[in-house]
Amino acid sequence: MPESSPVFPKQDSVPWLFCLGFLLPAYTLTGFDASAHTSEETLEATRNVPKGIVRSVAVSAGFGWVMIVALLLAMPDLKAGAAKGFEIVPWILRSALGERFAQSLLGGVVMAQYLCGLAALTSASRMTYAFARDNGLPGSRWLKTVHSGTQSPSAAVWTSALASVALVILLRYETIAAVCAVFLYLSYVLPVAAGAWAHGRSWTHFGPYQLGRAFKPLAAVACVGGLFLLVIGVQPPNQQALPILLGSVGVLLVTWF
Repeated sequence: MPESSPVFPKQDSVPWLFCLGFLLPAYTLTGFDASAHTSEETLEATRNVPKGIVRSVAVSAGFGWVMIVALLLAMPDLKAGAAKGFEIVPWILRSALGERFAQSLLGGVVMAQYLCGLAALTSASRMTYAFARDNGLPGSRWLKTVHSGTQSPSAAVWTSALASVALVILLRYETIAAVCAVFLYLSYVLPVAAGAWAHGRSWTHFGPYQLGRAFKPLAAVACVGGLFLLVIGVQPPNQQALPILLGSVGVLLVTWF
C-alpha cells in the first residue's frame, strides 16, 4: 500500500491487510437489528423477526458483493485507485461511466446515505426512549418525556441528533464509522455470549426459530469474530476508537452500578 494513502498507514503484511479488509463488510452488514426494534408490531415475532434478520444479512451480503466486484472490475488502474483513498468510488464511476452518468449515480448515493442516516437516527432515538422509559439512562426522567403536541419523544430524538452532530465535529469520518461498527457488533455479540452462557442453566427452552446443536459452536464463532472486529476496528488511523470505546464502557458501568 502506498505511503501516501489517506486510508491506512503503509503496511507490508498482506495477511494483516486482509484482516483490515474485514472492516468493509462490517460496515455493510449492519442494521439487521431493526427487525428486533419493530418486533412489538410484528405478527408471529418469534418466527418472523429471526427470518427478517437472516434475510437482511443475505441481501446485504449479496448486493454488497456484487457492487464491490463491479467496482473492482471497472477500476482502470489498481495502483492509481489505491492512491485515491476515500475518493476512489467517484473516480471509478467517472472513469467508467462518464461525468454526467457518474454524477447522477453519486446523487443517488448521497440520497441513500441521507435516508440511511435518517433511519439510524430513528433507531437510536427509539432505543434511547425505550431505555429511558425503563430508567436505564442518565436523565431518564427527561429523556422519556413525550411532547404533548407531536406525541413523539422529542427529547430522545433531539438528544440523539445533537450527539451525532457532536461526533461529526469532534472525530474523523472513518473513525466514527469504525466506532459505530465496533459498538454495533459488540451489541450483537453480547446477547449471543450471554445466551450461550445461560443455555442449559437458567435458559433451557429455545423459541420456534432455532439452530439446535449448532447454536453453541456458532455462538463461539460469533464471539471470536466480535473480538476480532474490536481489534481491527481500533487500528490506525482509527486509534481514537479505543479510548472512546473504553470510556463508553466505563460510563456504562458507572451508570449501571
